[in-house]
Amino acid sequence: MELSSDGLRSHTQQKFKSTLCFIQYERCEMKSREKVVQTTLSPEEHAILVDYATQHGISIKEAVKRAILNLLKSDTIDEDDPYFGLVVKSRIKDEKASQEVDQIIYKIG
Repeated sequence: MELSSDGLRSHTQQKFKSTLCFIQYERCEMKSREKVVQTTLSPEEHAILVDYATQHGISIKEAVKRAILNLLKSDTIDEDDPYFGLVVKSRIKDEKASQEVDQIIYKIG
């Protein structure tokens, strides 16, 4: 199949438009699965964020995303933590002692 220069140009433009539509479709598909989170920062907080992003060579968007993910990962309970295996023995024999402490501290009853 032989194309004239006008035909080749037209074919190339159609191919480009088709590729562009595909790329836009893929971007829309990707974005439709992602969610946008917004917040407000004080000027001081924003300056700290900009400094962090600049020092790490990342965008502000990436810095915020990392901060959120780090918080979510670190804010979980590690059930394998040895602390949860400790057995604490009380020297107080009175089973109502904790209630008495609550009454004193929280001024209950």
